[in-house]
Amino acid sequence: IDLRALAKKARPSVLLLLVSDASGKEIATGTGFLVSSDGKLITNFHVIQDGASVVAKAENGSLFPVEGVLATDPKNDLAVLKLKSKNLPNLTLGSSDKIEIGTRIAVIGSPLGLEGTLTEGIISSVRQLMGDIRLLQVTSAISPGSSGSPVLTAQAEVVVVASSSFRG
Repeated sequence: IDLRALAKKARPSVLLLLVSDASGKEIATGTGFLVSSDGKLITNFHVIQDGASVVAKAENGSLFPVEGVLATDPKNDLAVLKLKSKNLPNLTLGSSDKIEIGTRIAVIGSPLGLEGTLTEGIISSVRQLMGDIRLLQVTSAISPGSSGSPVLTAQAEVVVVASSSFRG
């Protein structure tokens, strides 16, 4: 993987999420990534589940309020949010169906609020859990705050959403 080229292409689409309670107090941070130019963003459900509001912060300092939650899937720990903005850079969703053990990957996230952090690794295992749940285990560091990060192939396609907490 050409990590420099991958980071240059993908980092503008990966945002730090600042989650607040009803009183406006920040209660969590996480990561999300844009999948459409009109502001659709994917993250982990557990990142936003206790929040009353979410603001997404780009690496360049731009802030985007979340207009709403378009979809949630607590079982698979996924949420799709809608940002109030247009003409945003976005990532392409790939398929994890043919990912094999040993495939090199990269993760861009916001561990401890440090947005745009790049780590690399491999797919270390592909596990089938509880029937239809498929888990890709990676060697890349997924620290608190990186939940919701895209796991990227060499072609900068997202193959899975990273989570720093396993909810099995």
